[in-house]
Amino acid sequence: MSGLADYNDGRLAHAAEPVGLLDYVTSAAFAVNVAENWKSEYLQFFLYVFASVWVLLRGSPESKRAGWETDEDQ
Repeated sequence: MSGLADYNDGRLAHAAEPVGLLDYVTSAAFAVNVAENWKSEYLQFFLYVFASVWVLLRGSPESKRAGWETDEDQ
């Protein structure tokens, strides 16, 4: 609903008629706004998962190179 209001405000600023919800949902402006939001959310989710896995596995014994430390040091 806020996207529709913003879209209609932009149309009114350019002396165009406001559109209804169905026309907005089927417009390219709606598709662009949804794609930008999804892209941002997936990027944030990917970075969160990647950083968590990297931090958790960094101290894991399986991530150490063999021969660098003795069993006691590990």
